[in-house]
Amino acid sequence: MCNHCKFQILLIAGVIAFVAGCSSGNVEVSGGGTWTDPATGYVWQNPSAGDFMTWQKAMDYCNNLNLDGKQWHLPTISELRSIISDCPATQTGGECGVTDSCLYLSSCHTSGCNGCGSKSGCYWDSNLTGICSWYWSSSMYALYSDNAWYVFFDNGSVYYDYKTITGYVRCVR
Repeated sequence: MCNHCKFQILLIAGVIAFVAGCSSGNVEVSGGGTWTDPATGYVWQNPSAGDFMTWQKAMDYCNNLNLDGKQWHLPTISELRSIISDCPATQTGGECGVTDSCLYLSSCHTSGCNGCGSKSGCYWDSNLTGICSWYWSSSMYALYSDNAWYVFFDNGSVYYDYKTITGYVRCVR
């Protein structure tokens, strides 16, 4: 255990998670858990982090997350899109062209990236928990390195914004 730690108890969707952030840069989470996507094999932090973070803080958070003793990372836009559910246009393989290999607005962001409108619940698998909002990906916008792509799970849309604003975080391995 570290000498200089911050402790926080989070209540997210009825699940209590104990978070300790140490001066070593590691973030330890216990009482939370994971969810494995049967379609991709990706293992997702579940519930999500629960705090708004800038893109860089989100990158650091995931890189330093110690959950199940494994290494985690902030998902790429393709990884993040893989958990979109019930919105065919933005699900993996849908009309939205934004992927790890296509990160331009003009040639990749089609009208299909605009999502499917609001619904009761989030556009993600029912086994996932967290705040239904927008989540950072690690994928930077191709033309502007001060922007990164995200998914807004409230309506299933895919877009980008400045990395200095705050969004939610769900790490993957």
